Amino acid sequence: MSMTTLISSTRRKVVVGLGATGLSVARFLAARGDDFCVYDTRENPPGLAALRAELGLDLPRLQR
Repeated sequence: MSMTTLISSTRRKVVVGLGATGLSVARFLAARGDDFCVYDTRENPPGLAALRAELGLDLPRLQR
């Protein structure tokens, strides 16, 4: 299975943690129009408000 096949999968994606990498992945997935869920151990991770504003998304409450 190629990487392209994996990325274009119709499965729901999960972003674990909203550090620098998690924020990048969330931006990438949102830009593609993918359905994803974000998990983080922090109540309000740094960058979450900016991500919501930047992408114009009403991201649901984080899963902890």
